[in-house]
Amino acid sequence: MGGVLAGNRDFIEATWWWKQRLGGGMRQAGILAAAGIYALEHNISQLAKDHEHARLFAESITNIPGIALDVAGIETNIVFFDVMSTGLSAFEVSEQLKPHGWGYR
Repeated sequence: MGGVLAGNRDFIEATWWWKQRLGGGMRQAGILAAAGIYALEHNISQLAKDHEHARLFAESITNIPGIALDVAGIETNIVFFDVMSTGLSAFEVSEQLKPHGWGYR
């Protein structure tokens, strides 16, 4: 279903930004949805362990100088943290975490 949006340039740019931010630019959303459904149907028993590992990871990296992280805010298997104060890039931090069993593989 299409539509028409009218307004001044600032309004249109802001609207476009929100459309993209909310997933409006995703052309293959059905593929991602299928992956999510599969994960829920076949891996739900692993989720509690994943959450535990995320908390362990978060607690482990708080000892690294310059890492900014709110461990109490970790409620899922997703960990967001700031490496800016380490003086290293995210890639460099990931490379240094690999020998310890953490980091992107």
